[in-house]
Amino acid sequence: MKKSIIPLLAIALIAAPALAYKQQDLDKLKLTQSCEGCDLREVNLELADLSRADLLEADLRGANLSGANLREADLREANLREADLREADLREADLREADLREANLSGVKLMWTDLWGADLNGADLRKAQFRGANLSKAYLVERNFIGANLSKVNLRGADLHNADLGEAVLQSADLVEANLSGANLTDTDLTGVDLKNIKKPKFCRTKTSIGLLNPDCRD
Repeated sequence: MKKSIIPLLAIALIAAPALAYKQQDLDKLKLTQSCEGCDLREVNLELADLSRADLLEADLRGANLSGANLREADLREANLREADLREADLREADLREADLREANLSGVKLMWTDLWGADLNGADLRKAQFRGANLSKAYLVERNFIGANLSKVNLRGADLHNADLGEAVLQSADLVEANLSGANLTDTDLTGVDLKNIKKPKFCRTKTSIGLLNPDCRD
């Protein structure tokens, strides 16, 4: 009888789902709103209120933060790779040098957020709201910004080559020394933008302060 129990226990242990995050870290976050360097991989914090939370250098890889309130949260150098942040509120949050590779940021609110030096490689940025955000020195190569609001955003020196900015709004954005080689600027609104120092732009029905540029182009 004992011999048959042992294999069954082994099978049960193998089948049981392993928690990627540390429960004590999650408990600490819930109690104190502070968890620097914590292991919160794949945690489910959907719709959670984490406003002004201290998550400096936290490991949030694969976490579900969709719809969460992260307004004014400290996420400097946090690892948010492959995290689900759809429709999350990150207004005025600090995401300097955060790892957001392959994260889902569609529809996220990033107004006045600091994303200096953040890695957004592979991130989904469709319809994200970036008004007033700081994206200087951010890695934005081949990103999808279709329909995104990037008005008054600091994109100074940002690498946007091959990015899709179709129908995006960049009114009064700072694009000095930004690399836009190969970027899609079809139906993009660049009103109020200083275009003198933009590297290799490719205009197509692009709205600017001097009118439409390349108005007769075809998609």
